[in-house]
Amino acid sequence: MPSFTHRVPRRRGTRRIHMFHCLVAKWINRFIHMSLYFAVFLISFVVLTAELFVVYLLQKQFIKTKPRKQFRNSLEQVVRYEKELQRYIKCKKNTYEIGLMYERYIGYLLEKDSYSVEYHGATKGMRDLGIDLIAKDKKETLIIQTKYWGKTKVITEQPIEHLAKITDTYKEMYPQENKVKAVFFATINLSQEAEDMAVLLEVKFIKMKFDNSYPMIKCNISSKGEKIFHLPTDDYYDKIKIDHDKGEFYAKTVAEAVGKGFRRAFRHKPKPAA
Repeated sequence: MPSFTHRVPRRRGTRRIHMFHCLVAKWINRFIHMSLYFAVFLISFVVLTAELFVVYLLQKQFIKTKPRKQFRNSLEQVVRYEKELQRYIKCKKNTYEIGLMYERYIGYLLEKDSYSVEYHGATKGMRDLGIDLIAKDKKETLIIQTKYWGKTKVITEQPIEHLAKITDTYKEMYPQENKVKAVFFATINLSQEAEDMAVLLEVKFIKMKFDNSYPMIKCNISSKGEKIFHLPTDDYYDKIKIDHDKGEFYAKTVAEAVGKGFRRAFRHKPKPAA
């Protein structure tokens, strides 16, 4: 029997259109993948460039980050520094250390009265020539010697005479200084001969007891504006001059110094426990 199956005639160009659509879809798929790869590459390049730029800025000190500062001012460090201070105050001291504490106390009182104090004895050591402190203001210069002696002792005329000679030598060396005066601080009295010698040689004597509870932490502002505090055990403690007009001061506790924005000096050597 004859077949009645009807075949639909194939249109011309259909195969070509299909191939064209497949080719376009293939290229679009490749473009999308390349775009994703390019985007990932671009993001990685930007991140890497930013990291290198930050490193460059840090090396050039355009960004000043001080993790050491944050670490030193942490609560743990504040407690440690406070213990170090109390250990220094309470530990047993030899004659030199006791005398040094008294010098610092007198310097504190003078700086409190707006004098600029040079801790000559502490910084010069054996080359101090008998001058413990040099205190200056706009009107006068004080050449100071301090003595922290036992209650049973009495100061004789020799230290007074020695201080007067040193003061005269200082006047000859620095004639431009204003009104150079000799001042003798001590925790005990002068003998009668020493009192007469002090009046004759114009040496002012001041009896001053030592107060161990005075604030000992020096809060100093550097030339760069950095707020730094120094404990009595720190390297540069005796080289630091406190100027109250600049906002510098003595703090009683480490927490007080840190609370006002000061950090510990980077160069310090803790005093070992006695």
